Amino acid sequence: MGWGESSCIEAGCNQECCFPIPLPYRLWKKRSDEARECRVFKERVSGETWILAVPVDGEVSCVFLKRGRCVVYRDRPDVCRRYGVSEDLQCPYLDLDGDPRPRGEVEKFLKRYREETNRLFKRYGSGG
Repeated sequence: MGWGESSCIEAGCNQECCFPIPLPYRLWKKRSDEARECRVFKERVSGETWILAVPVDGEVSCVFLKRGRCVVYRDRPDVCRRYGVSEDLQCPYLDLDGDPRPRGEVEKFLKRYREETNRLFKRYGSGG
């Protein structure tokens, strides 16, 4: 089938993998006006400033995800560019060849993503 937006949608993608990730400060500075309302955490790591933007609307998703679309797609971080085409960043819905995964395998991937996302929200979420 191959990679692309239509194959992801046909496979049932609902952007569960688009959760808050650390963003380079330069991207945040350039595109923050397009983000949903969020809490912003700033940290310097190895001489570079990173931002973690956590939505305040209760959604566990990237603040740049609006109506199912990435509003910073052209400027998206490298981790988002590699997602789904890298062995260590696999899509829960499609395998590395872009073919749909069996339902049981999808559910196993989604369970792991939800657990990781819940850990992130416990640490940085609106309550903490």
